[in-house]
Order: sequence, then C-alpha cells, then structure tokens
Amino acid sequence: DGPAEEGGGADEVSPEAMSRALEECLLQAAKTRLKDKDLPMAGNAVYAQHMRPCRRAGSHIDVKASSFKKLVAFLSHCEESGWIALKRNSPEPIVTKIMRDHPDLREWK
Repeated sequence: DGPAEEGGGADEVSPEAMSRALEECLLQAAKTRLKDKDLPMAGNAVYAQHMRPCRRAGSHIDVKASSFKKLVAFLSHCEESGWIALKRNSPEPIVTKIMRDHPDLREWK
C-alpha cells in the first residue's frame, strides 16, 4: 500500500467504520492466524502480518484513519474489550495473550 491510496475519494471511510474494520480484522486474525505458540508478538507484527491479510477483499485498513489514530490506542481498546492481553510497562505494544474464551472470539465467524 503506497501513498496512492491516501487522500479523498469515493471509498472515503468514516473513522468509526475504519475502527470497526480494525476490530473485525483483529478478531479474524485471532480466530484464524494468531497461534498461542507465536505469542508474545509485537503489536506492529500482529497488525502487519496478521490483521492486514484478514481485511475484506478490495478494502484496506489504516489505523491512522480510525478513531484510534495509533496502533497502541487500538490494541489498548482491544485489551479493555477483553480480547487480548498486552505486556505491562512496555514501550511498544506487545500482545501476550489472546482471550480465546471471550464470547466475541468464540462466536466470531
């Protein structure tokens, strides 16, 4: 994804819709790609290697275009939602656990 995708256009997505797309990608990645044996994993690796490939065909995800603005804010939100655990007192967000028994994850299709 390069600068060509930035800027306005017909596919302008609201920050709320982008935030929801990020949540969907995280749930999909947690369900289908992220394995417990691969954790802990840096948040940017979760985003780049696992969430981005889970985006809907023809769409893109961009945390900067979401209401979270920063990956750490999005991952903190996911932790508050009970989906993941983050390493404490780490300068970078590091996902240490996927809460696989959370209803949102169990019911994710």
